[in-house]
Amino acid sequence: MARPLVAGVTAFVMLVIVVLLSMFGGIDQAIGADFQYQCDTALGPDPSSTMTLTPASGSSPVSPSAALTVNPYAPPTGEPLDADATDRQRACLSAMRSAPHQGAPLQTIETGFAARCAREIIASLLNRAGGAGAPTRPLAPATMTAAVIRQASAAAGAGRCEPLESAGFDDASPPRLEVSANVASGPLRCPNPTAGGTVMLPDGLAAQSLCGQLVAASATSPGDLVFWGYQRNAPTRVAVAIDTTTVAGVDPVTGDMIRVPMPVGRDVHVKRVLGGAS
Repeated sequence: MARPLVAGVTAFVMLVIVVLLSMFGGIDQAIGADFQYQCDTALGPDPSSTMTLTPASGSSPVSPSAALTVNPYAPPTGEPLDADATDRQRACLSAMRSAPHQGAPLQTIETGFAARCAREIIASLLNRAGGAGAPTRPLAPATMTAAVIRQASAAAGAGRCEPLESAGFDDASPPRLEVSANVASGPLRCPNPTAGGTVMLPDGLAAQSLCGQLVAASATSPGDLVFWGYQRNAPTRVAVAIDTTTVAGVDPVTGDMIRVPMPVGRDVHVKRVLGGAS
């Protein structure tokens, strides 16, 4: 009982600090900068700012760890969001209910079994694209990413990487369909990759983009999710990384799987949702 109570008190204290920052400004620059960094990581870059925020070195109020299960900026359950907050702040606080706290972007390339399996699964989907084994209806982008991550993470535990045909990805037994991409629709908790087991991502594209740990572009690894084209606090595109220069995603016109160069720009976010099982 003590741990949930401490987490709840911590979240409430951080919420009070954020509200005070919005009212008076500059009370604690380190926490204010960290909060803005969390917002940009969760919602995409602030369209009203031209700056690319980075975590304050050595001054983050929370240790940047993928093992954190409660974001310190998440409002307590049932706590209403501050009426005086801006729309951006309200969207950010709502997202913090699901999004893990972010530290500096990961700098290590992932070479574990799950990552290798994700690359094999993507290669299989690309080989089937447009052919006899391809799905007969267009794929929803978030459905594709959820299925790839689910199968690759399960393979790490089983020690056997199988194509998605055997994981319920065919037309007879499709994976979960994509749902509304409204980040404020409910508390969709992101999975913790360090916990092991099968990683089940939320269905919607916006909800998926809140999950995982931010990755430096130079460390992009097979199985990392790449989000871009942010509009109204949510991405419009998602793909699965093959390596540091190439991603695979759903063609928005044809619905087929395609391989494209890694997108570049201020609003490209790479997130790691697969654990590092060897």
